[in-house]
Amino acid sequence: MKKVMIIEDDPMVALINRKYIESIKGFSVEDIVSEKEEAIKILKSKQIDLVLLDVYLPK
Repeated sequence: MKKVMIIEDDPMVALINRKYIESIKGFSVEDIVSEKEEAIKILKSKQIDLVLLDVYLPK
């Protein structure tokens, strides 16, 4: 199972992305975060295979 992290500040977009990713066999969403700093902490402590990143984060 490939572990995915979603970095997205819009909760509705994050939910849509989560539902889509989890509909694909072999993928699971491990974390959804809305801030870069939180994402960096998680990436340092977990094995994540794929990051879906919103490039226009406010923070």
